[in-house]
Amino acid sequence: MRRILDLLCLLILCSSQIAHPLLLTAETVPVHPVTDWQLKPSLIYDTLCLLNALSGDPYYLQYYQAEYEHFHSLFTPEEQVAFAQLKHVIKDEGRGIVSAKLTLFYSVVDDETLPEMIRTAHDSAVMEAGLKQTSYWSADSWQNYEAARPALEVALRALDRVGFPPTGRQMPGPESRSESRRSLPNSRNTTSFLSSRATLAFPFHRTRSLYICWPIQSLTESVLRDCVS
Repeated sequence: MRRILDLLCLLILCSSQIAHPLLLTAETVPVHPVTDWQLKPSLIYDTLCLLNALSGDPYYLQYYQAEYEHFHSLFTPEEQVAFAQLKHVIKDEGRGIVSAKLTLFYSVVDDETLPEMIRTAHDSAVMEAGLKQTSYWSADSWQNYEAARPALEVALRALDRVGFPPTGRQMPGPESRSESRRSLPNSRNTTSFLSSRATLAFPFHRTRSLYICWPIQSLTESVLRDCVS
């Protein structure tokens, strides 16, 4: 009986010695406690956030009156009606926010240019399929989007026609909005805001993109309220 126990102990000892080197030679996955962040401008989100001001919504005219007047004079009467219709359908009837709703919906497609956005507004089948794969899908919300979609296409075509986005120049606007900006983040707070997110790390190395929207170059601070979350 003692001999049997001795043999069992020997077998256990041998098996542990054989298995141990395998554990030492097993490949380990390196851990990178950093994440590379890329701060990118986004034409599509810039454009969709600008629709708030161009709709004539009194709330946004507090901040973007000069920009509204600049673009409004360039649009045809039909195009002016389309911008106002967006606000009427999405905000007044749908109880939503034009920029928030449309940036969410466009986030599921790969559009990067204004012509691509126009094509999606004309035929939103790919967008619909993408949204259905997320937790944000709502049949009622989609129905509201469909009601606004013809006006959206007209509005995007209008922006394309007048040469939006501008290149190499600032859009006209007041140099100072100290009173209206009192509750908005200043440039220092904006930097801190972005820095706080740039320090986020993951247990593996990866590159993540943070899209920053400022539809009008002279309004880089106030637009954060609409676009960055």
